[in-house]
Amino acid sequence: MIHWQRLSPWSVFFFLVIQLGAWARAVPAIFAAGVYGGGANWSRVTLAVLILAPLAMMGSALVSWWRFFYLVKPGRLEIRQGLLFTKHLEIPAQRVQNIEISQPFYYLPLGLYNLTIETAGASGQEAKLAALTEQQADAIKAALLGEAPAQAPSLDTPPLLTRSTSDILIYGFCHNHLTWLLVLLAPFYDNFGKWLGNLLSAEVLHLGWRLYLLGFVMLALILTVLSMAAAWLIYAPYRLEQQDQRLVQSGGIITHRQLAMKRRRLQWLVASQSLLDRLFGRWVLTFYPVKDGKAGKDPGKSQKLLAPALRPGELAPLLALGGTKALPQAPYSRPSPFYLRRLLVWSSLPLLAATLSLWHQFGALAGLLWPLAWAAITMHWLGCGWQVNGNRLWVRRGLVNVRQYLLKPAKVQRVTLSQSPGQRRRHLASLSISTGAGNLNLPWLALDEACYLRDWLLAEAQQQADDWL
Repeated sequence: MIHWQRLSPWSVFFFLVIQLGAWARAVPAIFAAGVYGGGANWSRVTLAVLILAPLAMMGSALVSWWRFFYLVKPGRLEIRQGLLFTKHLEIPAQRVQNIEISQPFYYLPLGLYNLTIETAGASGQEAKLAALTEQQADAIKAALLGEAPAQAPSLDTPPLLTRSTSDILIYGFCHNHLTWLLVLLAPFYDNFGKWLGNLLSAEVLHLGWRLYLLGFVMLALILTVLSMAAAWLIYAPYRLEQQDQRLVQSGGIITHRQLAMKRRRLQWLVASQSLLDRLFGRWVLTFYPVKDGKAGKDPGKSQKLLAPALRPGELAPLLALGGTKALPQAPYSRPSPFYLRRLLVWSSLPLLAATLSLWHQFGALAGLLWPLAWAAITMHWLGCGWQVNGNRLWVRRGLVNVRQYLLKPAKVQRVTLSQSPGQRRRHLASLSISTGAGNLNLPWLALDEACYLRDWLLAEAQQQADDWL
């Protein structure tokens, strides 16, 4: 490919979906303004939205397709887009972190795919090419990864991991990401309770608060079922493979996605187990690459690989990708008790103010806020820890919902040892470990432990001398 190319006209659907998403995000704000602002003529607003919004979205999608060009050179991808303000994006192959090939449901009959390219570093960019044929997507992917176009995986080479439907449903049940809607819907609980009361017989209306509890439970069950269905639609049929030096995760019912990550991009591996995971005896492994520069301090915004609902016997081959064979069995070293005391003292004044403000409304029940908050802080302290296991560092977070970070010292970019005046008096220090995926903080360690860990990490990083990127 030596000339600038335009995307297929079918990419208009892709740009239209983006416009629909932008309008959908604006709908709650418009609705809230109408409900609380008052005086709006909603018949005219509705008519304007019904007529103008589709025209504006279609026009914007057509312009986005018409003014989008891309050029693939050896070791480089260039994109030029925009009508009034032209944007020229150059992505060197050396900065490519992940390449994802996905097939939305609206491209299934056409056999077309979307290609998403994520780059690493402080100036991370994300490029998306829509409505490509399978051959075009594979050719661009091969050009950026510096390899031959991908071949179909051999049937003689088993994948690293596959997941059954029951495994994926268990993951959706244990990791219900829709329950946050319960908080957002809190202002509507009163109306929901009245609506539920109208559906039920008059004999049960005297239940009072029990009726609201019943509505809350029903809503939670509905969201749980939706979470399980969403997990199945997103991940089934799940497959994780190792192709040469790349990890490839694929799956998806409505939108089939294939996410590829070079093994050397792996920064740390996280083994997590929620309370519900523990009841089912399952673990979740997450592979974090070099984070997108737009993700800030949150590594979760980078494209990461996920191995859901793992049985204990399935952990070993995946942990081997991080350079270990099993989860640590030795106890973790905790932060100093002074760290717990500091958290308890600093939380006292806000808790006192909150208790006093709630006392008139809830009475003695408001007094439970203080011990519950202190119990949560104590559990946070008990869940923090670290240990050196072989030539790997393990960092733990959480007591009920456990997250164990596996870090290879070669991926460490910087280790910062800091001391506050209070820490210096008590011979304590805090460590901040910087990697391409973000920072790991170890608070309030004994000074000799902090110095040992800092020196060990830097010595191991120099000895292993791997490319952190």
